Amino acid sequence: MSLTNTRNLTQEQYQDLLYRLLAQVEGKSESPYCDTNSAHIPSIGIGFNLTIEKVRNEVFKAMGITDATIQARLLSVINDKAIRNLPTERTRNNALQNALDEALGKSFAMTDAQMLSVFALESDTHTKTVKNSANIDYSQELVALVSAEYTGVYGPGLKAALNSGNRAEAWYQIRYESNGDQDHGKRRYIESTLFGLTSDTITSDDVFNAYRMLNLHRNKILQYEKNYSNLIDDAQKDIKVAQIDNLTVPTLEEALNPARDSLIAILQANYASLAGKDLSSYQSTSIYLDPNRSNAREQLNPDHAATLNARQKDASGNEIASNDILIGEDGTDTLEGGKGNDILVGGKGFDSYVWHSGDGTDIIIDEDRQGVIKISNDNSQELIVAGTFEEKAAGSGIWTQMMADGSVLTLTNKTSWRLLTADGSEIILGQDWQNGDFGIHINNFNTPASIGATIIGDLSPIDFDLNVSGIQTQVDDLGNIKTASNKPEANRADKLYDSTGSDRLQGLGGQDVLDAKRGGDDILEGGDDSDVLLGGAGDDRLYGNLEENLAKLLAAGQSGPGTGQRGDLLAGGQGTDQLYGSNGNDALAGGNGADTLVGGLGGDVLLGDDNFISAGTNWNVTQKHQSDGQGGLSHSFVVVGAVYQHLAQGGDDRIYGGAGADLVFAGFGNDTIDTGTDNDVVFGDAGNDVLQGQGGNDILVGDGYGDVPYGNDYIFGGDGNDWLYGTGGDDYLDGGEGDDVLFGDHNGGNINADGEDILNGGLGDDTLFGGGNDDYLSGNSGNDALSGEDGNDYLDGNEGDDALDGGEGADILDGGEGTNTLFGQDGNDTLFGGLGNDSLSGGNGDDSYIINGNLHTLIQDYIGNNRLLIASNTLTDNYALSADSQTGNVFITNADDSESQIVINKALFGSELTISSDDGNLDIASLREWVGTNFNSSVNFTVLTENGNVYGGNASDKLTGLAGNNSLWGGWWL
Repeated sequence: MSLTNTRNLTQEQYQDLLYRLLAQVEGKSESPYCDTNSAHIPSIGIGFNLTIEKVRNEVFKAMGITDATIQARLLSVINDKAIRNLPTERTRNNALQNALDEALGKSFAMTDAQMLSVFALESDTHTKTVKNSANIDYSQELVALVSAEYTGVYGPGLKAALNSGNRAEAWYQIRYESNGDQDHGKRRYIESTLFGLTSDTITSDDVFNAYRMLNLHRNKILQYEKNYSNLIDDAQKDIKVAQIDNLTVPTLEEALNPARDSLIAILQANYASLAGKDLSSYQSTSIYLDPNRSNAREQLNPDHAATLNARQKDASGNEIASNDILIGEDGTDTLEGGKGNDILVGGKGFDSYVWHSGDGTDIIIDEDRQGVIKISNDNSQELIVAGTFEEKAAGSGIWTQMMADGSVLTLTNKTSWRLLTADGSEIILGQDWQNGDFGIHINNFNTPASIGATIIGDLSPIDFDLNVSGIQTQVDDLGNIKTASNKPEANRADKLYDSTGSDRLQGLGGQDVLDAKRGGDDILEGGDDSDVLLGGAGDDRLYGNLEENLAKLLAAGQSGPGTGQRGDLLAGGQGTDQLYGSNGNDALAGGNGADTLVGGLGGDVLLGDDNFISAGTNWNVTQKHQSDGQGGLSHSFVVVGAVYQHLAQGGDDRIYGGAGADLVFAGFGNDTIDTGTDNDVVFGDAGNDVLQGQGGNDILVGDGYGDVPYGNDYIFGGDGNDWLYGTGGDDYLDGGEGDDVLFGDHNGGNINADGEDILNGGLGDDTLFGGGNDDYLSGNSGNDALSGEDGNDYLDGNEGDDALDGGEGADILDGGEGTNTLFGQDGNDTLFGGLGNDSLSGGNGDDSYIINGNLHTLIQDYIGNNRLLIASNTLTDNYALSADSQTGNVFITNADDSESQIVINKALFGSELTISSDDGNLDIASLREWVGTNFNSSVNFTVLTENGNVYGGNASDKLTGLAGNNSLWGGWWL
């Protein structure tokens, strides 16, 4: 692939432009001089390097120097390092001129005609070199590349970008990667301007490549501009002197502006929420796009997991507010806009959106509406935006949810769906948001039915026959004992029945049974003591104690001790019911509708879609947690004194456990479960459920074994040391704070239920198991252990000292920060060594190792044809490749920092490994062959540019290949 839409020139225009450019940037000197670079290379004319034999011979021929003896004397002067090492430019140049004059016997100088003659030969050579490798015809781009090649910086990184047709990456290589010192900075600004960041007729590929490039190299680019952008004016002056028309060196922002304008036009055309919106405040450098790779040498991967963080701080550590656009594209991405009004475009895949208190108004655009929204409050507590938002009043269009920190988050739908935070900022979800997206559910206010009869307990029965001992009672048409309304009897054990209408049944004191079996939308209030409330048919509201609004009941059940005694048994029956427990250990069964269950204080058993048909006052429902015989626990409950019914269908339930150790079986439907504080056990069961652990050491299971269909669940552990199980389906598991254990699957071996899960350990030292299928595991903070198990998994250790085990499949393992251990196991794996002292072992398969850090890395891999890629930011230009024939170890050492070393363990004894970097390639098989079998001591090989052949012998050798195509032999060789 080659560049398209180049800025074409005729051959004559090309040669003229190249001459004028090089004459200006190289300088046009009739006298010899030592170049201003660090090597102080003797040169003359238009940068003619006299140390290169071919160039030197062309200069001598043009100057008419044909005598071999004189040429030898001149060469001796040219190679005299003492001249190069003189302290100042002036003394070096004077000494070089005087010595060459003496060697020649006259002034050593070139005329304009001689310079032009040599330049024609040299430029032709450099032009052919570039044209052959880049497949670019005469154009401004070719002028820029030949100018770069003229100074030896037309390297592998630039070539790779050109060969892939990536103009933006090539522009980056010219402008930022090719300036060894500040002296070349203005030249690189000119060359990159000639080359162009985008085509003159900008394409969508130009746009996306420009911003992929920016985000891949953002930190280096911004630091470079901070250091060198003052040279832009000087570069412009050189352009004027060289008489290059219509060429203006842009700042970084100016260079990106055409791509910015095109990208915004694309976004506004694709997303209705941005159409017609004024986006002029979004600067070209404030756009973050998933680069689709972690290193410029990698192939583009549309499912790349990107972390886009636009938060910037000033020198004092204060966050800088800016309006940013973040675009995740496909894959599991994390987008964090920071202060300012940001646009977060997640694209396809399960994305995380991070918002901090005071960030401003952000717009979230998610193509498949999958993902999670996280809010970090003023105390840096991470709050998950998920679960149920309750409507404040019928038709109000305002829904609220109390967050884990006690703040209230509001969801509205005026012109579009938006979240209003406690500080008044907004997170705009857009017009396309639907109930359940991002794990957010709404529950509309249900206007209660008009109540007909009110049937009250704790009244004395009427004695209908005073002549008979005892109280002779009668019942009314409903089956209720007839009582005297003016004779209360406190704490009487009542049994009350409803009518076919909508009734209110009030048990008051005593152990009562309230049975609304005849239908209607009834209200049942158990009152004090342990009661049984049976809703029957209809949309009933059952209160273990007294009627109160949902908000107050939720608040009352958030914290505090329960009674520790048996509480109330509530069964909703058919219909959409609301069940509110008391402060004891309650049993709530919603029945087969879309029910609301609020356990309140105490250790409750909450059953979303089961039912109790009947119960007496001797009922008891207790939790049972016992060993399963396989090192784990089984969780169930035991029913005594009640008729329990397990239903085969159910609705979308809302379950609030409250304080206390609760046991929850949500049943069928897309349920939302907020366990509250303490140590809870929750099974989401079938459906796409949201499970929120909040505080305590919780066990949260997305599905029960054998549930059909398995759901795609959101599971959040919250605070505490939690165990989370996705079980089946494509689940998102987030451990939250604490030392958590996460299982993506764990479904009893049902491989058909294995999902593509996303596991985030959160804060703490977490243990993550992906299970079957292709999973994404992130340890986040802490010292984590990640195991991908089956499938092609992505494991990201993130912060801390982590242990990553890929398991089966072609896995990607990235240790992140800290001292990490990465083991790929089976499959063709890719292992990233980051910052810290890492140990990498690919295991079986043809593995790739990518080193992006600066500290010690140990590689152990004895199987397969493996590849090591060293990122350009890892090692300086001064590093050594060495081998120890006794241990078989190969070392890549940074000479500027001896602790920055890559050790390839026993590489000479059984590995097929190709080492790649911006300096070239060397395969370990050849190195092993070169070392041979007769070595008794270490051999040090140094390769500083591409295509360097290095041979060692049976002595202690140090062989160094410098610039050019080198072959070095040392010691024994056959």
